Amino acid sequence: MDRRSAIKLIGGAAAGAVMSPRMLARSAPSSKYPLVSMRSYHSYGQSLPEALRAALGGTAKPSLVFQAIRTTDMVYLGFEFYNAKAVVTAGQTEIIAEDPKLPMHMVVLFPSQHLGEECVAYTPGSVTWPTKPMRGALAGFSWLAFELAGTAKVPYTIAGLLDWSGTEPALVPVATSSSGAPAPPDPLHTALEIPWQLWLTPLEHGTWHHSTRPVVFKQITELWHTRLGVGAFEPPVVSPRLKAFWAPGYPAAFAPAPTDPWLMSLTPGDRVDIVALTTGTSPGDATIDVDLLLLSTLGASVNIQGSWVPGPNTPVDTASWWHRASIGRDSYVRVVNIGYLFPWGNRASRITISDREIQVNSNGEAVAYLVQKQYIAVKEPQITYAGDLDEPYDGRGNPIRSLLVKTVTTPPIDFDNSVDPGISVGSFTAETDDVLWVRSGLEDVPFSFVGTDAEGRKVDFSTGVIWVSSTFAQDPGNLQKVVDAYAAADPSRRSPSFGGSLFAFAETVAAPPPSTSTPTASRPLSPTTAGPMSIRRSTPLRSICPGQSRSLAPDRHRFRARACRSPRTTSTRDSRQV
Repeated sequence: MDRRSAIKLIGGAAAGAVMSPRMLARSAPSSKYPLVSMRSYHSYGQSLPEALRAALGGTAKPSLVFQAIRTTDMVYLGFEFYNAKAVVTAGQTEIIAEDPKLPMHMVVLFPSQHLGEECVAYTPGSVTWPTKPMRGALAGFSWLAFELAGTAKVPYTIAGLLDWSGTEPALVPVATSSSGAPAPPDPLHTALEIPWQLWLTPLEHGTWHHSTRPVVFKQITELWHTRLGVGAFEPPVVSPRLKAFWAPGYPAAFAPAPTDPWLMSLTPGDRVDIVALTTGTSPGDATIDVDLLLLSTLGASVNIQGSWVPGPNTPVDTASWWHRASIGRDSYVRVVNIGYLFPWGNRASRITISDREIQVNSNGEAVAYLVQKQYIAVKEPQITYAGDLDEPYDGRGNPIRSLLVKTVTTPPIDFDNSVDPGISVGSFTAETDDVLWVRSGLEDVPFSFVGTDAEGRKVDFSTGVIWVSSTFAQDPGNLQKVVDAYAAADPSRRSPSFGGSLFAFAETVAAPPPSTSTPTASRPLSPTTAGPMSIRRSTPLRSICPGQSRSLAPDRHRFRARACRSPRTTSTRDSRQV
């Protein structure tokens, strides 16, 4: 079934189920429209930019407000007109400008387009499916704003009000100019709160496509909706684009984003990152691609995604975002945050997926939960320490010359501190999700490695690791706490087993191999810090810990683990320095 056919079926079923006599009995011109009354007219004077107030002749309130209801296909919209009045000409009511010398503004208000739904945190082997109801927070109203010529005439009919040809979209400045800056939504610019607490805007070439009259197919009436396109075309022929122009807590450098009331598909930090990445206020920015953006009375249906390369030393660690929702409810959300494996320094991403799953709860009810799972994916399996000037003691403090991570992806990991306290790193507990021991099913995930020692010998071993986000790693104070917590952890968590393999713990000087080698069963790792490294922008990020007394490198941080020195080291030079 194609998209249009599915929408017709969904719309027809919803229209038949939701129509009520109370709605049928209310006439549009005389109804008190709740969407409009909650737009806080008294605050318009503060929220309207000065230039817009001047263009409206100093008024901060709409001059014409009403609702439009058509029960046949569930049209339920609010309309606000600025510099407008209704007149009757030849028996037909029309909306015209009060002052033809000034433009007329039309704002179309939609009911809430998204539900900020509670997610179930998935902990392998320990998940409890809650009983209904799950909690949810409705997004506020969304609106589309248009500017009309002062000579324009709008028929005061449902079809006339839905005919947006001849209008110009009124968009926030950041959508139309590279010099614009993110700002809270205002009444006279398009603002779509999709998803919850994230405001989106189309770019200047975006257009809205819909029928002005009910669409009926085989006695089924399609739910009225409008779709974002470009010019006269829609996806997949064209690819409309969006920007996220506001989220609570932006910019993050001034104040932390407010916490969510429960676990959701996006965190407050994700939303702030997306604003920074789509509005050009962070390096590596790009707009959001749209495969589907559909607005309706019942909520929005979206399939949107963005991919970014966050710049160095920025408070942004979101690398991609993919969001799918149907009629206001999430069906699949994927967020990728960049970070590192501690203590080795390999680049690794945390992938958070919120997916709709049907599970049976303790009451025997089948419920379509929004289930959130997290994974760690290693993006830089191979790293080399030999010849690295930023290694402690010119590299002699690290007996491993190169390292290959064989565990490139994990099973779903534990991320709920209340279920698995073992994910906590030192004093960092539930207040941050930027640092955690990588665990699954209440046990450390044993990452498999192949290390090459000073004599070129390859040794297989496995051990637990900590994941830290790239933004977290920028703070030397945070990292020192991780270093201390790792050193204080139970030795079983930081003592890889070498299985009795021969391992060289230092280079030999005027002595034949294997003078510095010894059979090794297990060795505890001891963290140490190194100074920052200057590298070109094109060089991959790969390491994590700066020295506390030195400034942060432009593109990466340095941290290394160090195995305990073997007592069988014969080199005088190395025995002094290791």
